[in-house]
Amino acid sequence: MAAQFLSTESGERMVARSGDEPASSGAVLVSIPSLENGTPMKFQAELDSAIADETLVHVVRAEFEESCPEIEGQILSSSDGIVCLAFLDDRVRFNGVDIFYRDQISEIDAPAPHAGFYRSALRLRGDPLPEAPPVDLSSMRRVLETVSEISPLIVIHREVEEPEACDIGKITSFGSETFALREINPDAEWEEGTTEFRYDEITRVSYGGEYEAALALVAGVVS
Repeated sequence: MAAQFLSTESGERMVARSGDEPASSGAVLVSIPSLENGTPMKFQAELDSAIADETLVHVVRAEFEESCPEIEGQILSSSDGIVCLAFLDDRVRFNGVDIFYRDQISEIDAPAPHAGFYRSALRLRGDPLPEAPPVDLSSMRRVLETVSEISPLIVIHREVEEPEACDIGKITSFGSETFALREINPDAEWEEGTTEFRYDEITRVSYGGEYEAALALVAGVVS
């Protein structure tokens, strides 16, 4: 039985549920964007500028209305197809990292609404600005491999098939088309066995949030 966590629209992992069906059954595959004939990638100028100027942005992912349609934070890095963003939560604190396909973005506001207030709050509290992590954004497999090297737990989102749920755990093996995740439940207890997922099911990857840190702490997990 796989443990799954309900996702809020702000991207936080809060409540859990369980399902009897394997996570990979009936999978809906995600199309991966590509660069064709040197055509400029979607929102290239906005992303480059946001990274260079450390601008807080508001990203809209309209196709994921039921899961996480809007994300605010700081763009840390991007590749031709994938974006890495430090997530700014409702408390105006950086709370982990979200990684998703650039092709999912339907709109970017840079700076984000109320960015001046956010920056002032972060500065007055002495919160450090996030730095770009050593995550390889060349493919979803490489994202998962490199995040697994730096984070004790990883959060995977399959927002096409399961828009209101996510899976948290530790990846135990990588294959050519699939990977195995040993899942952890909301009581910080490990599930028996592993669950297999396809790389092309994954729409978003998260790690480093306070909720995942709490699970890892109670479970005694180290990276």
